[in-house]
Amino acid sequence: MRLRALYIAAAFALALAPVANATIVGATYSMTTSVTGDTTITPPGTTGPYTDGPSPAVFCVGPNFDNCASSGMAGSVGFGQTSPGNDTITFSFSGGTLSTTGTFTIDLGNFKTVDGEVIKGVSYSSGNLAAGDFSQVSFNGTDALFTGTSNGVFIAIGGASVVFDVTTTPGAVPEPATLALLGLAGLGFAGRRKRKQ
Repeated sequence: MRLRALYIAAAFALALAPVANATIVGATYSMTTSVTGDTTITPPGTTGPYTDGPSPAVFCVGPNFDNCASSGMAGSVGFGQTSPGNDTITFSFSGGTLSTTGTFTIDLGNFKTVDGEVIKGVSYSSGNLAAGDFSQVSFNGTDALFTGTSNGVFIAIGGASVVFDVTTTPGAVPEPATLALLGLAGLGFAGRRKRKQ
């Protein structure tokens, strides 16, 4: 009977063990920008922090006439998850610039994840602009730098999405086996106290 109770306690502890989700969805982050050549970018009013979902960072690439009201290439960023430990950063673009040379760079950093997950890598996955290139990314361990390069213009009329893969590691979550042992120890202690009374 006692052994059965211990097995039930271990199973219960395992069932209640927190699952490591390992995702950047819902994270906060900062954003800075830079340009070369004739390319311009109007970043959000501040560097952040921004929160994935309710308040994404938005920006406008130029040159353009009116900061993306009717010209320029508007952009925004959002996070997604394909499986625990495998996430995505998706840039959504629309519109187009006037004739330009050079590049624009978007630096995302200072990530604060929901459960303490750590970003281990960022790489290009799929999609691109109709004109110009936005498939280059580098990751230095803390910041992901995304670079757009002009081929005379930047065009995303009708909309374009560029997806980057992100690998994460879980934050500090107790292992299920450790929780099971703690649960068994707690039951054993409670059993001894009961017998003494």
